[in-house]
Amino acid sequence: MNYKLFHYKIDNFDDCGFGCSYRNLQTILSAYLLNKQNKFQIPTIQSILYYFFPNYKNMSKKKLWIEPVQISKYLKEMYNFNTLNILYIINDTDIQNMLNTDIKYYIELNTIYNSNNFNHLLNILLLHFKNSILPIIIDDGIYSYCLLNIDINNNKILISDPHTTNSDNVLKNKDIKFLQYKFWMICIPLEK
Repeated sequence: MNYKLFHYKIDNFDDCGFGCSYRNLQTILSAYLLNKQNKFQIPTIQSILYYFFPNYKNMSKKKLWIEPVQISKYLKEMYNFNTLNILYIINDTDIQNMLNTDIKYYIELNTIYNSNNFNHLLNILLLHFKNSILPIIIDDGIYSYCLLNIDINNNKILISDPHTTNSDNVLKNKDIKFLQYKFWMICIPLEK
């Protein structure tokens, strides 16, 4: 990757246990910055926390969690991004994994997919990577990752896993089944 992959404690701020989505947001902005003439500073995790929770220093870690829909809002308001938010469901109980987002949001967008139409979802993801280097956020309600690439010929995906404090352990190759057989809230950032 030519852009920076963010992870827990990368800037000596202890975000272990809640910061994965924030770090993925920083990774997306790092990739976006790579392609843009206008230079900007990637926001610190503290400034992103303050955007969502002005009183974040007095809140428990679990209350600081954000999901892809909240990341979409941030990208739109702060960087004028369009995004596509998708919900991928394996079974009906998966909805309980959503802590901050109402299911009605995905119903209104008509972007709910299930295991019967995984290939359709996969085609959406592949089309994104055909046209963009921007990572896609995938979030199962506990862990959030950046999907960086899909190698359809070898049934492999490349993810950035922010749940580490070691920069050497961020990149991970996974079987495509990692995507197919889990519940996901997905945010696809779209460049203008």
